[in-house]
Amino acid sequence: MRTRCCPRPAHSHDSRGSPAQALGSFVGRVKPVPPPERTRSSGGNGVILALAGRRVDPTDPSPSRFPPQNITRVKEELRQLFQRLRPKTIVCSAAAGADLLALEVAGDLNIRRLVVLPFAAERFRRTSVIDRPGPWGPLFDRILSTVADQGDLLVLPGTNDDDESYAVATDCLLEEAEQLSGQTGEGPITCAAAVVWDGAPRPGQDLTAQFDRSARTRGWPVYEVKTL
Repeated sequence: MRTRCCPRPAHSHDSRGSPAQALGSFVGRVKPVPPPERTRSSGGNGVILALAGRRVDPTDPSPSRFPPQNITRVKEELRQLFQRLRPKTIVCSAAAGADLLALEVAGDLNIRRLVVLPFAAERFRRTSVIDRPGPWGPLFDRILSTVADQGDLLVLPGTNDDDESYAVATDCLLEEAEQLSGQTGEGPITCAAAVVWDGAPRPGQDLTAQFDRSARTRGWPVYEVKTL
């Protein structure tokens, strides 16, 4: 028997203040409520899509992996991929770059979004969203507020070690996609992965490369969107 990536919550969040503040101390799944029909993919083809990828480059990258000037192209390629696959649900985190772009596009296309955070939202926003150039903070706040209201936010307990927490969350993306594939009650559901990256593993811990390997090991189709 496989255990869940994240414990069930004992209570729901307090919605006062910013989404990050309201969810900052919350651990678990926001109380599930049926998402309104407009948030679901219409006529999806039975795919649950887990996604991971590069964050947008910092101001002085060395080397460059996702330059800001490529954001528009990457976003359009994500849109084309989602329109082709028509997934029922996108499962990903919410960092500045590939994650938030994918979540924004999925929202535009009325695809359900399940967001997994490695630790409290306020800490995540500080360390993985607003530390990169661009208007990522407000986008994160809007998306997080929406998915939390729909019961589609998963916040892991995390540890004091950021690298360890991110690694656990990366594995959780795949686990959650698998669990969703068995809970729809709508006939055969398959899992697939999307990897949004430069295509070259970096030295040391590379969670995007780890995600790519893990999805392929599971025998899932893997779709790449290049950031360079």
